[in-house]
Amino acid sequence: RRDMKSTLTIEDVKDILRKEIKRSQTHSNYFSYLGVHRRNDTSVGEGIRTLQYEEDKLNNRNKSDYDSEVKKILLREGFKIEKDNLYFKRLFRQLKENLIEVKYRTIKWKRDILLGQKKSEWDLVDDLMEELKDEIVQGVIKSVSSSKVELESPMLSETVQGFLDIRKKMNVVEKTISEYGYYLNEMLEIIEDKPIQEITHQDGRHYVDVLSQLPTNREKHKKFRGKSIQEVLKMKGVVPQKSQNVNKKLGRTSTFWRWVGEQYPDFVKDEIFKGKQIPTSIKGNKKEERSPFTLDEISKIFDPHTYLFFTVQMKLGGKETEYHYHSVRKFHLPYYWIPLIGLFTGMRINEICQLRIDDVYKDGKHYVFNIIESEDTKLKTNSSERIIPVHPILIKLGFHDYVKTLKELGKGRIFWELSKKRDGYSSKVSDWFNGKYLKSIGVHVPRKKVFHSFRHTMSGLLQKNGVRKEVLEGFLGHSHRSMSLDRYGDRFSTEVLWKEVI
Repeated sequence: RRDMKSTLTIEDVKDILRKEIKRSQTHSNYFSYLGVHRRNDTSVGEGIRTLQYEEDKLNNRNKSDYDSEVKKILLREGFKIEKDNLYFKRLFRQLKENLIEVKYRTIKWKRDILLGQKKSEWDLVDDLMEELKDEIVQGVIKSVSSSKVELESPMLSETVQGFLDIRKKMNVVEKTISEYGYYLNEMLEIIEDKPIQEITHQDGRHYVDVLSQLPTNREKHKKFRGKSIQEVLKMKGVVPQKSQNVNKKLGRTSTFWRWVGEQYPDFVKDEIFKGKQIPTSIKGNKKEERSPFTLDEISKIFDPHTYLFFTVQMKLGGKETEYHYHSVRKFHLPYYWIPLIGLFTGMRINEICQLRIDDVYKDGKHYVFNIIESEDTKLKTNSSERIIPVHPILIKLGFHDYVKTLKELGKGRIFWELSKKRDGYSSKVSDWFNGKYLKSIGVHVPRKKVFHSFRHTMSGLLQKNGVRKEVLEGFLGHSHRSMSLDRYGDRFSTEVLWKEVI
C-alpha cells in the first residue's frame, strides 16, 4: 500500500481537479463517437432523456451524499482523511463542490454533442479548465488563505451536535431534544454544512422559504419518507405546512443560533433568523390554538354513566362489555383519575402521569401535589416546578385513600401501570382520551379539543374570577415575564393558593 501523503494543500486540490476533468473526458470518448457518427432522431431522443435523468439525480442528491465519493478519491491519491483538521475540512468541502460542478458541466457537454454542436473530447477539458480556473480554483484559494481566526470557525454540523449534547447534559426532556434534533438536521439539510462564519441572512431567508414549501410531518408519510428535501420540493400536489408550524421551527432554530452566537462570538455577528417569522392572521392563530372545554362539554365528559363505563368498567383489550370491575379495575384506574386531576388542577398530562407517591402529602391543613423534577420525571420548564393544592372534590372521590393504598402496597408511582416512552408516561392515556373517548362522546376536535383543553379551561376560569396574574401563572407553572414575578411566585404558600384558587 502506498504511503499516505502529508496534509492536503491548495495545489493538491487543483491537481485532483485536473485529473478528474481528464477522467471525465476519457469516460466521454465513446459517447462522443456515438454522438457524432451514429446520431439519428431516435438515439438523440433517448440520449437527451438519459442525460435529463442523470441531471435530475444530481439535483436530488444532497451535497453530503458525495462525501464518500470524495473520500475515495482522496484515499486513492494517497491523502489521509483528517476529520479534526479544520483546514482539511474546508478544502474537502471546496473540492466536493468543484467535483459536483464537473459532473454538471460533463452532462451539458454531452447534451451539446447530441444537439449537433461539434465538439471534440478536448473541448470538454478546455471548457472546464478555463471556467474552473477562475471561478473555482480561485474560490479555493480565497476560502483557505484566511486568518487563523477564520480557520478555527467550526462547521454548522459541529455546533448542532454541540448544542444537542449540552441539552442532554441539562436533562432537557427527551421529547424536546428529539424535536430540536429533527428541526436542526432539517435546517442543516436546507442551509448545507459550512463554517458558521459564512452563514448569512440570505441563508436564513432561504431556510424559511424552503420550510414554507414543505409538508407537515413529512417523515411520517410514506410518499415523502426516504426522500430528500429537494425531491419533495419537486413533487406535485404537496400541501405546505401552515405558517404556525414554520414559525415554531423557526423559534427552535433561533434559540440554537443565539446559543451559537454566545459560544462563538468571533464568528457570529448577526441573528440570521431574526425578523423572519411568517405573518399569521388573528383568525388563523385562533384556529390553531387549543380551545377550552365548555361547561356542556365538561358535563358530557364526566357524565357518570359514560365516564365510568369507559374507564373502570371496560374489559381488558378495550372491548365494551358487562360490568367486570374487580377483574380490570387496577388496569384502568389511571384512565379514571387522570382526567379528573386535569380538570381540577390544570396540570399538563405528563405532569399527572409521572406523579410519584411521595409527590402527594399534607402541607399544613391541605393535601398538595408537589410538581418537581427528579431522575425519573421531567418538566417542561424550570417554572413548571410548583405546589398545587389537591381539590376537595378529589379527596371526596377517594383520591387520598387511593394514594394511601398504593403506598401500603409499596408502589413508587401513583400511576404505576403506565410505562415510560419517548414523550414520557402520557402517550397511552393521551391516545385513549383524545383519540377514543372524546370522539365517542362527540367532543373531540382535532388539535383544538384535547386533554390540554383542561388547562385552558382552568386558566379562563381563574382569570374570570379575578385571580391575580402572578398567582395564576404560579399555579399553572407558566414562566413569568419578569424576574421579579419569578421570585414573587416563590412566596405563594399553600394557604394563599387555597384561598385564591380553590
